[in-house]
This record gives sequence, C-alpha cells and structure tokens, in this order.
Amino acid sequence: MEHAHLYNAQGLYNDRDLMKKALAYISENAKAVLKSDSFCDLCHDCFVKVIEADQLKADEESVFEASIAWSEAECRRQGREVTPENRRSVIGDSVHLVRYSTINPKYFVQKVSLSSLLTEAEENKILRSFIIQNQDVSPFKSNYRLGTQKTKVAINRFDNISHVKQTCYIVKENTVSEKGHYVKQKCRCPCIFYEGITFGLNASAELQGFQLYSCLKSSDPSSVTYSVTASVCDASTDDVIPGSAIKKEISSSNVIYEVDFPSAIQLTRDRKYNLTVTITMPHQQFGYSDAIQRFQGAEGKSVVSHGSFTCSFYDYKKCKHLKGANHTTVQTGEIPGLKFVL
Repeated sequence: MEHAHLYNAQGLYNDRDLMKKALAYISENAKAVLKSDSFCDLCHDCFVKVIEADQLKADEESVFEASIAWSEAECRRQGREVTPENRRSVIGDSVHLVRYSTINPKYFVQKVSLSSLLTEAEENKILRSFIIQNQDVSPFKSNYRLGTQKTKVAINRFDNISHVKQTCYIVKENTVSEKGHYVKQKCRCPCIFYEGITFGLNASAELQGFQLYSCLKSSDPSSVTYSVTASVCDASTDDVIPGSAIKKEISSSNVIYEVDFPSAIQLTRDRKYNLTVTITMPHQQFGYSDAIQRFQGAEGKSVVSHGSFTCSFYDYKKCKHLKGANHTTVQTGEIPGLKFVL
C-alpha cells in the first residue's frame, strides 16, 4: 500500500486500482496486518485509509492497539519523545476514526482510558454511550465495521405456550385501631414474581437482553406496566457481571416483551451464568375483581443452537440474588428467550 501511495505521489503512474487492491488485502487480513511491523511503517495518509475502512475485518480493540503502536513509531520517526501528548499530536483528528463506543466497556476502562490518548471530555462521551443507547458520540464514528458486522440472535427455548388465570395482587388484612375500637381492613399489595434460569455458551458472545412473558388483564387486554429488576451473575461465584444489574419500568400489551441492558454484556464460553429477574406489578393498575392471564412457556429445550453457536439451559442454580421462590425451570417458566450479539 505504501509503495502504491509513493508511486502515485511521485507521479510515476496513477493506479487507483493498485491502491484499492492493497486496501482490500489489508481489510481481509486485518488481524495479522495490524500487528505487523509494516503497519507501523505506513505514512499518515495510508494509516488513515486503513483505520477508517469500513471493510476492515478486525475488532476495534485491535484497531486501537495498532493506532497506539503506529503513533509511537511515528513519534520516533519525528525524533519526538513518546508521550500521550505527542502520540495524540501525530495521530491528529484520525483519533476519531476508532469506533470506541463499540469496544467492550471493561477494555475501554482498563486499556483505552489508561493510555491517556483521549481527553477527559472525550472519555466521558464514550462512557455515556455504554449506559445510554444511541447516544451521540460525534465526532467519533460509532457504527460497527462491515467487515465485523455483528449478528443479533434471539435464542428461544420453548415450543409451546400456556397460560394460567390468577389474581393480580395479594390481599392482606390488617388490624387497626379507630377511636379505641379494633377493626379489620383489607389492603392490596403488589404482586411479585421471581424468575431465574441458568445458562452456558459454547462460544464467547454478548448478551443484549432477554424476553419475558406478559401478564394481561382478563377484562381489558391493554398495556400493563411492569417494574423489572434483573442481573446476570457467574453461577460459580455469585458475582454480578458489570453492567447487568438493571431496573426498568416497561409497558406492554404483547404476549412477549423484551428487556435490554444499557449495553451488551460480554460473556465467556464454557461458563455457567444465572439470569435473575424480579417482576413487580403495582396494584394500582387493577381493581379487586380483576384477574390476569399469566403466560408461561411449555416443552422447554435444554439446548438451542443458531448455526455453530449453542446456548444450553439448566434449572436455576440457587444464589443470593433471587429473593423468593423461582417459577422458571428448563421445562416451563416466564423467561422464553435470550438476546445475543454474535
């Protein structure tokens, strides 16, 4: 690529096809090229062409590391000390071509932040994008590269669905004193469902969210508001995976509704995880005569595959994060599916 650029710059000949072929080769073999010494020998113009390429088949962590390596080599070529300030100076505005918002949040904090390549304001902008979906990160690029376009996959574990009819709240009798007399009063408490499933993967993947079955009014199948609290933990240690502890208010009139994490959570192959969910239905939505249709899955599958990717389900491994009796098993329950990014 550098030779093609040099020949064109010197006017020896103008062969745009040669430059395209060189860039196509680099994009196809990006993982090896980005780690090579020859990448660090590129001029600034060629460096920019490579890291801005949408077709680059490399994860963004590799692009970042290659940018750091190139900037250090460029500092030495210019006879400058290798410092964060000089690295940023030689990279220039091309620092915005690395898609930091697509990097794993843990890697960003442990590697990118410690490199001091970005300003504090730039770091905060990227960190907010991990928490708030579709957050504007301009002037940084934020789309995934086409060469590493990720696929969103829903792993659904039930073949059939059933439903049960039940009251939507708990009625308790309290004894209170009124002017020296004791009377019994009925009060309504919110209905709380505790659900959990254990799962494992045959390949590392990102968990985007999960699906839940709904509870609809028998008298009026309009939308119902749920308060959903959830987390994912390592089943062997009970440690919550960073970024997975959420609490959301969700309104839905569908049989199945989806709950997404602020940003996809990186999970590792050959390890078991507990998904713990608490669903609270405020009693203010219902009258004393209301009943609900509570949907559940039936004939659950313990193994579900999408191509070479496989998710295995297990009955919930008891842990400290589930505060009540679990209603979900491999065979039945309220959690029909998981949403992954591969």
